[in-house]
Amino acid sequence: GRLGREADSARASPARPGRTPPAATLRVSHAQLGRIGRVSVRNGWTSVQRFQLQVILAFCSPWSQKPIQCTLLIVAGANSSASCMACTAGTFSNGGASTCARCGAGLYGTGSGANSSSSCQACTAGSFSMAGASACAGCLAGTFGTGTGVSTCIACMAGSYGTSNGSTLCLQCVAGAYWTGVGARSSGLCSACAPGTFATGGASVCTGCASGMYGSSSGANSSASCVACFAGTFSTGGASVCTGCTAGLFGASNGSTSSGSCVSCVTGTFSTGGASVCTSCTAGWYEAGTGSSKCAACAAGSYGTGGGATSCLKCTAGSYSTGLGGNSSTTCSGCPAGAFSTGGTSTCTGCLAGWFGTTIAANSSASCASCATGTFSTGGASACAGCLSGTFETGNGLSTCLTCGAGLFASGTGATSCVKCAAGTFWTGVGANSSGLCAACAAGTFSTGGSSLCAECTTGSYATGTGLNSSGSCAACVAGSFSTGGASVCTLCQPGWYGTGSGTSACLMCSAGTYGSIGGATTCAKCTAGTYWTGSGASSSVSCLLCAAGSFATAGASSCMGCSAGTYGSIGGASSLAMCMSCSAGSFSLGGASSCAACLAGTYGPNLGASSCISCVPGSYGTAIGADSSHPCAPCAAGTFSIGGASACQFCIAGSYGTSVASSTCESCSAGMFSSSTGRNGVLTLCCLTQIIRHPGASSCLRCLAGSFSSLSGSA
Repeated sequence: GRLGREADSARASPARPGRTPPAATLRVSHAQLGRIGRVSVRNGWTSVQRFQLQVILAFCSPWSQKPIQCTLLIVAGANSSASCMACTAGTFSNGGASTCARCGAGLYGTGSGANSSSSCQACTAGSFSMAGASACAGCLAGTFGTGTGVSTCIACMAGSYGTSNGSTLCLQCVAGAYWTGVGARSSGLCSACAPGTFATGGASVCTGCASGMYGSSSGANSSASCVACFAGTFSTGGASVCTGCTAGLFGASNGSTSSGSCVSCVTGTFSTGGASVCTSCTAGWYEAGTGSSKCAACAAGSYGTGGGATSCLKCTAGSYSTGLGGNSSTTCSGCPAGAFSTGGTSTCTGCLAGWFGTTIAANSSASCASCATGTFSTGGASACAGCLSGTFETGNGLSTCLTCGAGLFASGTGATSCVKCAAGTFWTGVGANSSGLCAACAAGTFSTGGSSLCAECTTGSYATGTGLNSSGSCAACVAGSFSTGGASVCTLCQPGWYGTGSGTSACLMCSAGTYGSIGGATTCAKCTAGTYWTGSGASSSVSCLLCAAGSFATAGASSCMGCSAGTYGSIGGASSLAMCMSCSAGSFSLGGASSCAACLAGTYGPNLGASSCISCVPGSYGTAIGADSSHPCAPCAAGTFSIGGASACQFCIAGSYGTSVASSTCESCSAGMFSSSTGRNGVLTLCCLTQIIRHPGASSCLRCLAGSFSSLSGSA
């Protein structure tokens, strides 16, 4: 930028003719040269044109007409050789250079100011350099260089390593070890070969032992470490152990290379795996098939006498064995008495229940016989047992005995039937083994023999003794007593109850109007005449109540009857209808009366024993009470009236009138007439001329309405 500004200033102030331009003193760095366009000299002046890449490697002496070429690299515009700089170590220039050339890769230069490529020397073996190097670097550990003048080192190959810098070769992994990678820097990266493999040195991988061989140790360094597989085993290569033939097979040769060398064991033999020979089954064991891994034990009921058996022998008929693997006929035992076998069985079959056998080592069911009556067996028996006391059996060949039922017993063993409890006794349980268990029937009961319960004497009877043996031992209850069944005594009827006959199961309650004052009564006493009782079961005459006045009762009455209408009874406790008296004339009664009522005013009673009084006829009235004839009834006066049975006559109301005596009704005033007072007896008043009455029965006249008039009296 500075150079550009000064060049622009030079163009702005050109030299005067006849003057010498000053020497150029501008120093331009490499960076500045990269940013300057073109530098040239015109008329002794340095001129710069920007942005065109061109560098003039020269300097100008004062008053010179053209530039002088640099012998060393100098920035543009130099004016003496002092501005030329020496090339650094590892570089050189042939003169007039703006930059120094670098020594090539694999070469180096040790001094500065070198002026040709011959000053560059080749790197020695085990070292390398990049271009422009002043010295060579040793190959790093894990790499090497075998020649001179190389620019790179070679990584140690798989199976080798380098532990130091500047190596010209790599070291091999020792025999028995390997390394799969490159550039290893330590022998520790070399791994020991696994069992079944080996390496001879400098190996990148281990070699497996051949088929039929194996190696059991790690780090093996030759094939001599591999050993042939033993008989009964094989390997397919690289094996650390040999694989055994599977159970049921064997291999007879050493060094076998596949499972195809294994052969099946024959019948009667077996192998457990990895076998070189098959083993014969021992006595008591067998194998019917080939290629078996084990022998089977002879089943219970059989045995084997020698080795290598393909089947077992059965125990003979009449014998058996329970264990497995029997190795002689002595393992078979004879069946005990009561059992048999047909041969080759693990157990003997027992004689059926209800049968028995006495023969030892019996070989069929024909040796079993049925049990006799009174005996039994449960199966597999050598003898039948007698039925226990309290049980029995009636048939042959039975497995159980029957229990004696209630009311029965069996006192010994081997019974073929049970004995009944004696008449008059009973037993509720089962299996009685003695007659002593049969108990006497209680009083009021009996039994006929072999009974589980005693029967009760029927209702209405009883028995006082125990151990009775028939119903005839029960006696009927006497009249006035009863029993409910199974009674040892009869119960007397209580007071208020009675019994009329013998052998009854219940007493009767004394009915209404009667009572029983003592127990055991056969009849009830009647309430006396003049008294009664409505309830039942009365136990005393005190229960009988006195009839009230106006009623009476005969003996044994449940209620009192009232005196009839027209009569009365003035005292209580009347014993008959005859004690009721007739009502006198002028009185009456409705029935059940203790006195007669006087006829009311307006009525009268002319007769004795009347049940009602006669009313005065309409139009008359009576004021006397207790009148005994019709004379007390008087006619109503004119202007009055009455209905039947009246004690007084009533006045005709206003608007009506009566003209005669003994009237039962009044007549209404005719239209146009009126009566303003009650009790009118015939004289009526006409309406005024200015008034009018419009209806009959009026008590006053009405005025004509405004705008109307009447000139006649009595207008309607």
